[in-house]
Amino acid sequence: MGKRIFIFGSCGLLTLGLCSVLLSFLGRDIQGQEDQSESIVELRNIINKVDEITIVQTGLRNANKPSGAVWFVIRNDSDKPITHIMVVSGDDNDASGITFGTREGILVPARGEFEMSFPLANVIAGFPVRVGGVMFSDGSVSGDKYSCDALRSQKENDTNDTLWNSEVEQSQ
Repeated sequence: MGKRIFIFGSCGLLTLGLCSVLLSFLGRDIQGQEDQSESIVELRNIINKVDEITIVQTGLRNANKPSGAVWFVIRNDSDKPITHIMVVSGDDNDASGITFGTREGILVPARGEFEMSFPLANVIAGFPVRVGGVMFSDGSVSGDKYSCDALRSQKENDTNDTLWNSEVEQSQ
């Protein structure tokens, strides 16, 4: 009788252990699905304020890491090359933004595409990420007033020419 209790006890512990492992994996899958659905909600909050471009693809990289970023591919629908793009999160009181530019002068060729990313650390809680404005090779701008004014001001006030000479990688 002692052997039967030992065998039954071992089987019970083994079953309990397998259940724990199974629940652990199911919990990870459920957590992963929750994270993914939250990511999809965040991606729906990418706004385009520039008539001459189209956002053709979006995604998240390393969403649960400090290096996480929203990435997106834009297409320049105009006949003018783009030299600078401003991406912003926030409002007039609290905003975080990045201006993309290139040393060669043309960031996105006419009718071309460009991939960029915006760090999740720069996303202001409760505000979407938006492509706020672009500057074309002829110096004209398009987008929301805030971004267009900022692009003009940055170009006029950058005495070291560092902003307008920053390098970025173009998508292949």
